[in-house]
Amino acid sequence: MTSTTTYQGTGPQGEFLFGTRATAGSWTLRVPGGSRTGEPEAGSTPELAFELTDLKASGAASYRRDGLPLASTQRQQTRLNALIRQDGVQVRLVMTLEQTAEVTPR
Repeated sequence: MTSTTTYQGTGPQGEFLFGTRATAGSWTLRVPGGSRTGEPEAGSTPELAFELTDLKASGAASYRRDGLPLASTQRQQTRLNALIRQDGVQVRLVMTLEQTAEVTPR
């Protein structure tokens, strides 16, 4: 994952403003399936594969002049493919996860 935070100057009340961008390259996690040892009645375990195809994030944060946080917003979009195989049955899932977080101290 590559994340970059950039100072963007000061706001109208003298607060410090920062912007953030992040991306991640694709990766795959594979878990091999097979028969369970010592548990013949339980059957086989599934083969699993998870592939991250895209991750993008962005955000903004502001800080008071004394360094305490004022507010921040983060947005992230993640795309995943999941493959599950067991006993000749295959299921493929394509997922898009979108997250937004907004923080304001009280």
